Amino acid sequence: VHQHMFAARLDMAVDDEDGGKGLSVSEINLESMPSGGGNGHGNGFWCTESVFATEGQAQREAHAPTARAWKISNPAVKHPVTGKAVAYKLAPAAGPTLLVASDSAVA
Repeated sequence: VHQHMFAARLDMAVDDEDGGKGLSVSEINLESMPSGGGNGHGNGFWCTESVFATEGQAQREAHAPTARAWKISNPAVKHPVTGKAVAYKLAPAAGPTLLVASDSAVA
């Protein structure tokens, strides 16, 4: 048994003439709403969005329980229909992280 790990570098310019310098990267997670009020049946949920200020903050892992996804957007360019910033959404498939010992040669 073995694992295959893949990584890709994406050049997401998203309508940015400066090659992506004006882009914003945010993380989106689903969260349950508290029961009561606008959630009378207790089955409501919403999305929370956190904008990353640095590349270090953006080093994250997929998280299936919250359907974690990332959005790369350009706040300077608005979509002609929605009026929101143009963006791409990255939605990873759930899977395990590297299953090796912390002192492994490949860790």
